[in-house]
Amino acid sequence: MVSGNLLSRMFRKKVAEKVETGQVSMFKPNAIMFFANVSVATSFIIIPLFAKDLGATDTQIGLIGTLFGLTQLISNYIFGRAADVTGRKTLLVAGLLSSALMFSLQPLAPNTTVFTMTWAAAGFCVGIYPQALIAYGYEIRRKMGSFVSYGSLGWGVGNFVAGIVAVYWEVFVLAGVFFFLGFLVALKMSIPDVRLKVPMFPKNVIKRNISIYIAFFFRHTGAYATWIIFPLFLNQLGANELWIGILYAINSFGQFFIMRPLDRFKSTSLVVGGLSFSALTFALYFIAQNFWQTIPMQLVLALSWSLLYIGSLKFVAESGIERGTSVGLLNFTISLSTVVGPIIGGVISQIWGYRYTMLFALVMALAGFMFFILYLRHNKNNN
Repeated sequence: MVSGNLLSRMFRKKVAEKVETGQVSMFKPNAIMFFANVSVATSFIIIPLFAKDLGATDTQIGLIGTLFGLTQLISNYIFGRAADVTGRKTLLVAGLLSSALMFSLQPLAPNTTVFTMTWAAAGFCVGIYPQALIAYGYEIRRKMGSFVSYGSLGWGVGNFVAGIVAVYWEVFVLAGVFFFLGFLVALKMSIPDVRLKVPMFPKNVIKRNISIYIAFFFRHTGAYATWIIFPLFLNQLGANELWIGILYAINSFGQFFIMRPLDRFKSTSLVVGGLSFSALTFALYFIAQNFWQTIPMQLVLALSWSLLYIGSLKFVAESGIERGTSVGLLNFTISLSTVVGPIIGGVISQIWGYRYTMLFALVMALAGFMFFILYLRHNKNNN
């Protein structure tokens, strides 16, 4: 183990040597980011529909999403720190291969109970690799927007593919195939094996980034309350499986183009903009009367997520050398939202209907916005 400053110098030296000899490029990290997100997107869009066909109620669908988020939360915390402590390539390879296996097995679930358990196991696998991948990608080029945009491109392709295929077992098998392609790419990557000392409870990392983690949690709890029932909401507005896939793809492809130039902007400005447009997005969903009206709303959603996610990643990546840990804690926050949000969304939808879930998401986005603004002002006054 080495100190943070020494690690930083060692890592930069190793990467510089590999760049000079042509061993380091963004092609492989970009490819893994793309393949992994194709896999997740193809599956996520059909989860509520698949669970519904197995006999799940809206509340049970929320529980399925919650347990996926819970296992991913545990995994993000464990492997975020591990990305700094034990190295990154092992986590990339193990996470992508295990995800390929678990996603391919999902269509074999005979009932809601079994599917709940297998999908929770898939959540743990999906939490292994992202922080290692994001930390390494940032350290190569110091640019987050263009790198992460390939994840959004993957979501767009995955949403579109899911809408076209619209057959559960084929969608899950395709997800496994794309994860396996990412695994094959990761096997051929050469990643400098430089390690950090990070405590089991990284209080200094949490303290530096607490404003982002809490604001993100508020916004994303409302968002995941919405996403767990969103395909059902769109179906209620008149959209079939193909149109649901197209609407999701509009959001994802929009993110791909919006994210790429965002590195030039200050991280806090991006976060404020992302929270503001998130509130606007959920307000528009609340008043939507048919699925045609949601088409331009998907572009507003793309803008909100691009600003918020790139701003948050820039903020935590720039805050210290423990990037695997800080990104892992951001993913932990996202996963915590997937634990709380889906069950709330399922209950609200069951009692009052899908539209009031959008209202809940609006309130949560506004809460995140107010918290972040007040925190920035508090810090400014103290400095």
